[in-house]
Amino acid sequence: TDTSFHSQFQPRQPDFGHSAGPPPHQPCCRCASLVAANVASQAAELAALSASHERLLADNGVAAGVRSAVLVCLACDCPRPGEAGGGQPAQAESLSPNPRVLLTKRSTRLTSFSGQVSFPGGKSDPGADAGPVATALREAAEEIGLSPGLVRVLAVLPVMPLGRHLVTPVLAYLAPRLSRVRLAPNPDEVDELLTPPLRWALPDGGAPAAGRLEFRSRRVGRWLDCDIPVLSLRPGLAVFGFTCHLLVLAACICHRRYPLYPLEPFCHGLLLLGLLVSQGLLLPDPERLISRL
Repeated sequence: TDTSFHSQFQPRQPDFGHSAGPPPHQPCCRCASLVAANVASQAAELAALSASHERLLADNGVAAGVRSAVLVCLACDCPRPGEAGGGQPAQAESLSPNPRVLLTKRSTRLTSFSGQVSFPGGKSDPGADAGPVATALREAAEEIGLSPGLVRVLAVLPVMPLGRHLVTPVLAYLAPRLSRVRLAPNPDEVDELLTPPLRWALPDGGAPAAGRLEFRSRRVGRWLDCDIPVLSLRPGLAVFGFTCHLLVLAACICHRRYPLYPLEPFCHGLLLLGLLVSQGLLLPDPERLISRL
């Protein structure tokens, strides 16, 4: 494993190592169990939405698009009881979930979405992948060196169109503490690994808004303001478009922050926008986005 590239990230995130910690499938703190409970409480609604999205895609003639998957992987490094800042066990039990989310800044050498913030993921390999979960885990292993055995899958979210692709988000949790895992980003695909708090993406989570992404309709030939969040990670680096929408959706699901974002209309809104873009009826204008950062 090439770890020289990973060393560039150490000023921005914890020093990842193989020191002793909890077994791979033992949650590092209450964050994992609280998030899992929140997701499980919405399992029936998510399953119904997934089936609804597949029907809508079939009705619009795009169900045969290129199947892809992304891994929305959460992780945490909360102090354990007895450690500095860890408090007593009774206090740890009352903690609200505060996980981080693994994002990448794509390599500027890539031909698609170069330099943009995204989730690990990519196209399905029908000969190797049994489904979207296998695709997401394989791609995460290739892009950031994340071992599939360290990941607990929480839910498969409704499929979303992205250009020619039909993307299935896989929501998961990194079982060990973040500082106990050695990640090795692939320099051919990833320029930087980012781990912002998931709560940051909530409407009241404190992420600086960098603007709104505008779309041009080929039918009416004018600019249309769409309520597409653009969130600033730091000066010059923002999360926008599909990744930002999915980040907000994951934050709302994991923190149960409805009715701020009612699940069904939010997911259907994503689907509708994706369909319009994939069919060439709406086109995002990167220059208008960049000018707002």
